[in-house]
Amino acid sequence: NKLCELRAGAFSGDLARLESLTISSNELASLGPFTFATLESLRELTLDNKRLQSIGQHAFAGLTNLQILSLSLNRLASIAPGTFAGLASLTHLYMQNNQLASVNFASTFQGLTTLTCLELSFNCISTVMASSNSSTSKTGSLLPELKTLHMNGNRLTSLGAQTFAGMSSLIELSLSENRIRSIHPDAFRGLAQLKYLYLNKNEIASLHPDTFVGLEEQLRYLYLYDNDSALSSL
Repeated sequence: NKLCELRAGAFSGDLARLESLTISSNELASLGPFTFATLESLRELTLDNKRLQSIGQHAFAGLTNLQILSLSLNRLASIAPGTFAGLASLTHLYMQNNQLASVNFASTFQGLTTLTCLELSFNCISTVMASSNSSTSKTGSLLPELKTLHMNGNRLTSLGAQTFAGMSSLIELSLSENRIRSIHPDAFRGLAQLKYLYLNKNEIASLHPDTFVGLEEQLRYLYLYDNDSALSSL
């Protein structure tokens, strides 16, 4: 359809029991504040419309029961801090196939304490800003229930120290199909539950001996194929 605008209160009326809403394949370019505020029972919201470029502050206000939010296949280049504030029940967030250039875990996803799956594949992410020690100490683990993080198909060239700090429950981490050349020895520090680690199809030529220290107890599947030819000699 040719839907191009959603105003605050667009869903006012007798929709308080609505649990699933799909708005896809249309002309919607932005979301304003309090667009869905009256849909207090909503559990699943799909906005895979191929046009969305911006999300206003408080766009998702009132969606305290939302569990699944899909924003994939859009044109989002950035996400403002606090965009997802108040989504206290969110478990799955899909943002693959957008144009995101960087990710700041601490500011963008802070407060999503129930999130178990975060999908960021096939964006343009070249920079990952990890959560600082101060931000995690104030709030505990940043994403304490996160079990799956997909960032494959981006433009990462390196992984810094404790890139994934605050994600102590992480089981699957996919970083394949990036341009990663260097990995800090402490990049995966704190991921004691990690079982699947995908580093294939990058440009890694060497690995520090301590790269996987702390992962020995649970790590079962490590993918390193299709990297720099020098890695095969390790």
